[in-house]
Amino acid sequence: MYVLIYYTIAYRGLNVDLERQLFEGKFVLQGYEPGKIIVNKKTFNFPIIISPTSIHDFWKLKKINTLVIDDFDVLIKMSPELIIIGTGPKHVVLDEKLFENCYEKNIPVECMASDKACLVLPTLLSEKRKVVAALFV
Repeated sequence: MYVLIYYTIAYRGLNVDLERQLFEGKFVLQGYEPGKIIVNKKTFNFPIIISPTSIHDFWKLKKINTLVIDDFDVLIKMSPELIIIGTGPKHVVLDEKLFENCYEKNIPVECMASDKACLVLPTLLSEKRKVVAALFV
């Protein structure tokens, strides 16, 4: 089954169409703007974790600046080959110590602003990569 992924990003107050892709998968990432992410016509105004097969709200009450090393254990248990952290409207440089458990399991972690993560994620999923993305609003 093929699903059309169509998403927009708010840029300087405007929603800009970025890309359309065919993706064999479960989710349609429809939009991001500061304060919300839209997936499968559902709006999330809190951080979500997207894997190839599911969406989770494990970090629903988390803020990007309150993450601790153990928070990443839930992501590691999903056995990803890559973890993407969408840090919110702006790129936030996180302390590398947060990723120690990931690195011990040879799982790379990439941090970027959430709009960029929303661009990268569909491409990686369409390549059938086992990626997990934690997206902050």
